[in-house]
Amino acid sequence: VLKLRECLARNLVYTIGDGRATSLWWDPWINGEALITKYGARVPIDADILMHAKVSAIIVNRQWAWPLNSWILREIDTLVRKKCIEQGPDVIQWLSKGKPFSFKAAWQVLRHILPKVAWDDIVWFPDCIPKHSFCLWLTFHDAHRTTDKLQSYGVVAANQCMFGCAGLKSIDHLFFGCKFTAEIWNNYLRKCGFRRVCRPWLQEAVWVMDRLRGRGFKRWILRIVLPVAVYFCWTERNNRVF
Repeated sequence: VLKLRECLARNLVYTIGDGRATSLWWDPWINGEALITKYGARVPIDADILMHAKVSAIIVNRQWAWPLNSWILREIDTLVRKKCIEQGPDVIQWLSKGKPFSFKAAWQVLRHILPKVAWDDIVWFPDCIPKHSFCLWLTFHDAHRTTDKLQSYGVVAANQCMFGCAGLKSIDHLFFGCKFTAEIWNNYLRKCGFRRVCRPWLQEAVWVMDRLRGRGFKRWILRIVLPVAVYFCWTERNNRVF
């Protein structure tokens, strides 16, 4: 969180009123940067102003009264005079003057924005079960710690299917290249009215994205069933490994 301070500070707008609520040296009230950060600890000594002083220390009769006894202080004075002194107390706002702070706006600034994925409404939808959808989300990201990954980490000695099919365990094998998990998924498909033989995950994911869009009870129930099947196959795999 502390590493994000500079990013957050650049998106705060300080409106100076009486100057009593804003730290002169430590708050990023000028161009999103604290004076002590930009100019160093020597400046308060040159200005003969205490380190814990407020901005009100340099306001006299609603005018800026910055000391000018060094070139750095004169530079700061030039920056300060670009800010107007408003009526009332100091106000901190988000991004631009007049916009209130919101967590949504802050998140939009902080997050790394990537292109929208094709499977978002298959994973997240109004009737989803969160733990099932999260497991499916990990599957689309190939983020499950499958046995092939555990072997590369040195956690397990051998990479073999826990369901007794003698295959090498990977995300494609687990969903649904394994005969055991394939039979589970095929049973779900038959109950939903789909007569087909499932394929390993990458191919199955493409088929799912083609079939599960739109409205209708059949698609809705299949959208519910997919994360359920993935979740319980993954849970059973964990029970057998650990």
